[in-house]
Amino acid sequence: MTSGRLEGKVALISAAAQGIGAATAEAMAREGATVVVTDIQGSVSEVAEKIGGRAIVLDATEEDQWISAAKIIDQEIGRLDILVNNVGWAIQKPFWEYSVEEFQRHFIMNSQTAFLGAKSCLPLLEKGAERRSDYSSIVNVASIAAVLTFPAELPYNASKAAVASMSRSMAVDLAKNGKKIRSNCVMPGAIDTAILENWFEQAAEHGVFGEGTREQLWQNLVESSPMKMLGKPSDIASAIVYFASDESRYANGTEVRIDGGWTA
Repeated sequence: MTSGRLEGKVALISAAAQGIGAATAEAMAREGATVVVTDIQGSVSEVAEKIGGRAIVLDATEEDQWISAAKIIDQEIGRLDILVNNVGWAIQKPFWEYSVEEFQRHFIMNSQTAFLGAKSCLPLLEKGAERRSDYSSIVNVASIAAVLTFPAELPYNASKAAVASMSRSMAVDLAKNGKKIRSNCVMPGAIDTAILENWFEQAAEHGVFGEGTREQLWQNLVESSPMKMLGKPSDIASAIVYFASDESRYANGTEVRIDGGWTA
């Protein structure tokens, strides 16, 4: 059922083939938005089909592919009102074991993708703001790793902290230059997704959650949250929808942690 919080708005969501991205696409479609979903995985077309949206296969680390995607949206729809930068990637090991290439890859995947998305889609977001005589919205998905120090994750921690900092910088630059586009950041905690499964397997190898069977270590992860539970992709999607909607009209350059109280 549509409640219309995003009625008439056009959204682009990166890394939307699964997890938080797919949940956000579904939530925005329910709220009345026209949704463009992108991912390097061709299966993103299944998400688009499910919500009645548009799919574009996109490697978010490549500027030329962002430019091409923006051109497609401009030709087919003519504007954007919402951009969700949602790409994330990590491998775990002590910092001295990372190669320079692995270190750089974290920043390319986690930080550069958000920069390229905002830069490439800026003219479309300006068109959206002009059409509605209101602010368009950029929502950058970081992580509580931006404010916590997870062991064996130096480049992930640093690159997600960069996303939060970039989000604030975007807000200031846009406002100072008279562009009616807001920029805010969502920081997920432990969210029950396939990506968390992969992260957990690597973290367990490095003793992040102690020693024991896989079930015991998984329980240790759950118990580390004050609420004794993991989040769902829909929990993050709800926060993203808030920042994308006019309900957050005075929120700019800020962030919200959705983590069951973990960082508290």
